[in-house]
Amino acid sequence: MLGTVRFALGDDEGALALLPSAAQGNVPGGRRNSLRVTALALLGRVEEMREERDHLLAVYPQLTVSLALRYNGEVGERLAEGLRKAGLPE
Repeated sequence: MLGTVRFALGDDEGALALLPSAAQGNVPGGRRNSLRVTALALLGRVEEMREERDHLLAVYPQLTVSLALRYNGEVGERLAEGLRKAGLPE
């Protein structure tokens, strides 16, 4: 929850500190992982973003930008921008 708030406020580094990574044994949760992928993409941390994105898509292969927005509308355009940068389909 606090990771989402930090992300919504534009604090991507703060959000990442509160959203555990796949490498840390994070049990995939679509919302947490999509926000983590997005924050990494917006920060330009490409290698980390690719690892997290690949982990996310392995668990949720049907994930698209529009589907993520449906369930995470409160962080809307920042989420969409980051997921597009991460290479997710519309």
